[in-house]
Amino acid sequence: MRMLLLSLLVGLPSIVSAEVDSQSGNYLFGQCEIAQRIHGQPDGVHTRREFLSEGFCLGFLQAAMQSAVLNLHACAPTGVVLDQAIEVWMNWAAANPDKLHQPSYLLTTLALVAAWPCEEKKATPTRPLN
Repeated sequence: MRMLLLSLLVGLPSIVSAEVDSQSGNYLFGQCEIAQRIHGQPDGVHTRREFLSEGFCLGFLQAAMQSAVLNLHACAPTGVVLDQAIEVWMNWAAANPDKLHQPSYLLTTLALVAAWPCEEKKATPTRPLN
């Protein structure tokens, strides 16, 4: 019994480390690759997983874009649409594969700031910061 328990405990770290890091840029990049592929084929037959990937990508980048703009990190021009933010992310990620192990929230902010930098910090937000 002790040997069985010991062998399970020794093997556990390798099982745990095999999990997908859904917080990394690698994960977001993969989800957005799927989203771009099915977005370009609106009449095609797609799997549930593909639709979930598309929703994850679109939702994440929508939130990242709003956060970057509201926190005065990026200054997207008027009229920018979500498809453009996805294109910015995908191009930045493809050009920076060595960084994709880092958290996707950080990387998407870097991508959006690189694409749409603010010339200078805007006035402080109207809502108080805690």
